[in-house]
Amino acid sequence: MRKNFAALLLLSGLAGAAFAQQTAPPLLLHAATCLASKKQLPTSPGSTLSLGSWMDTKSYPGKKVLYVVATSESNHSAGRVYSIFYSEYRHHQIFDIQNGTTFVESTDGKGTINYVVPPIGLADSEGSFTAAIQQLNSQPRYTVSGAEISGPMIHTTCKSYVDNDQP
Repeated sequence: MRKNFAALLLLSGLAGAAFAQQTAPPLLLHAATCLASKKQLPTSPGSTLSLGSWMDTKSYPGKKVLYVVATSESNHSAGRVYSIFYSEYRHHQIFDIQNGTTFVESTDGKGTINYVVPPIGLADSEGSFTAAIQQLNSQPRYTVSGAEISGPMIHTTCKSYVDNDQP
């Protein structure tokens, strides 16, 4: 009886850990919602994405750059990567999408990343994006549906380099 109870506890703990790993962090969900609001991520019914993020606090002193990688659930070697300057002001999140591009990881075994569309800033941006993608390869990924990132944003400002108007 004790062995069964111990096994049941272990399984429920593992199931809880697996479920916890499936839930995307709020900051990533908010950033993805911002990207979706700017038509940078799909929000169609039934669409799902695999998302990962990495916060860079060293490259730009005093600033936080959130790198978001979006791939399909089945193919993590191709997708889109974005650099988003993140800040907060009086409990209000501000996402400023600075750059984004499409990438494909080569199958050469060296981890080479090719950009389908060169990012703005070319070599400088490619280096930052490559470092972010490689960093994210060892980070958790989260499955998110289009419906999860297609709602209104509360206490959030979303700007984009493709905007012609103010947020």
